[in-house]
Amino acid sequence: MDANQTQKAYCYTCFSKTAQPIGTTLMTEFMNTTLQQRNIQVIDSFVDTNSKQAPHRRHYWRIVLEKCVDEGVKLIVVPAMSMLMHSHFETIMLVREIKEQYGIDFYFLFEDILTSTEDADSALVAQSVLKDEIAARKTQKKVLRSICTQVAEGLLPEGKAYKVRDRYNRIKYV
Repeated sequence: MDANQTQKAYCYTCFSKTAQPIGTTLMTEFMNTTLQQRNIQVIDSFVDTNSKQAPHRRHYWRIVLEKCVDEGVKLIVVPAMSMLMHSHFETIMLVREIKEQYGIDFYFLFEDILTSTEDADSALVAQSVLKDEIAARKTQKKVLRSICTQVAEGLLPEGKAYKVRDRYNRIKYV
């Protein structure tokens, strides 16, 4: 493909069950405005809810794949890795599967990762590790905050060793 040629793509996103999803027209306009510098034009957007559900069970996921195959579109734009699958590891596995099976690439807007580039796989893994580390830190902070609160309120006896699991599920005593 010529560097100046505009690449056609579909946009797909999946919100959690409790979130109010964006309309497809608004999503398409937003993506086209955002992606002008990358020479990507979003033809249409598809929005599902329930990100914990397997993709093959999502109504619009099946439709976007069918449209890509039928029309020869080789790119799906996703606002963020977390808006494709609930888990980042599952996102990486799904992207690899779709690339092998259909030859379709992904562009993750927030992370600025285009899977057709050579370093895309390592960038996806790095993003996944980073997100998992952030989640683990948040969990650690919650546990420590809870222990400190309980000690401050006198709910736990002094001198007791508290069992806490770290991100590798090892038991530590604090």
